[in-house]
Amino acid sequence: MREATSAIISHAITAAIALAGGALGSLIYSRSSEVPPQVRVVDMRRLVEAIARDPTLDEAGRKARTEEVSNAISRLVTEQAARGAIVLDGSAVLRAPDRVYVEAQRHE
Repeated sequence: MREATSAIISHAITAAIALAGGALGSLIYSRSSEVPPQVRVVDMRRLVEAIARDPTLDEAGRKARTEEVSNAISRLVTEQAARGAIVLDGSAVLRAPDRVYVEAQRHE
């Protein structure tokens, strides 16, 4: 009887260890297979330089366009962050695919 009880306890301990190992492995797999967050890069310097080179704008027009772009980018950053995206300043990005950069688009 004692041997049977010892065998049952041994099997129970083995099953508990296997169950814990399976749960841990499952957790590690789910963490490693999560989709990475979206990343958006805003390069304000590049946007402002494009405005500065626009020959159709005078100084007041450049100032107004810069403010317009800045406000649009601010709204976009707020919106993207609310959706879970990470928004980076372009001057701090060493390298990133072109598709993650936010392009200046004029909406009138």
